Amino acid sequence: KERLFVLDSVSENLTSKRGQLQKELSDFQDQFEKAKAHRDRIISEHAKVRDTTSTFLPEHFQLQSEHAQRSRELEQMKRERELLQWDQQKVNRDLAMLAASYDGTCGTLLPVG
Repeated sequence: KERLFVLDSVSENLTSKRGQLQKELSDFQDQFEKAKAHRDRIISEHAKVRDTTSTFLPEHFQLQSEHAQRSRELEQMKRERELLQWDQQKVNRDLAMLAASYDGTCGTLLPVG
């Protein structure tokens, strides 16, 4: 009877441990499935971001190139405008000097012809 009792006790202990292991395995499987689903979502989101980026970047670089070109053109136009203003100032100064010189000698000029 004692052997039977020990056998029943060991059997009960094994059954209890088996149940505990089955529960832990079930918990682990649930955790694994959740992690797998999360990984799949992340991979899907990453693919979407990669696709969006691959369509966005060429347009972005094109706009960057256009901006750089227009900035260079703007700087060139500014320089040309400054040069024209400087030339205009010189012409105006020369005209003013010429007019002043004529004003002072207007009475001494001889008529032509």
